[in-house]
Amino acid sequence: MRISNLTEFEKISLPKLENEMDLYLNSLNSNQILKESMRYSVDAGGKRIRPLLVLISAYSLGKKISKSDYQVAGSLELLHTYSLIHDDLPEMDN
Repeated sequence: MRISNLTEFEKISLPKLENEMDLYLNSLNSNQILKESMRYSVDAGGKRIRPLLVLISAYSLGKKISKSDYQVAGSLELLHTYSLIHDDLPEMDN
């Protein structure tokens, strides 16, 4: 993959990243309500800056972006989503 600008990199990388996160969420053996809640939180979207930084870093070091790179980047985004939810929980008690 030869990329000349950030917009092009994002256009190519985001669908692959979203696909890896979908594959992971679909593979979970969890309660259906929990899976739907996780899906809702992840599908809320966002700019996906953190995972893009992971992928851009790998690319800028001359690495060919692989499936495992998308998995690592997706894991980072899922962890970030969890932290946003976890941070809001204490405020729900009021």
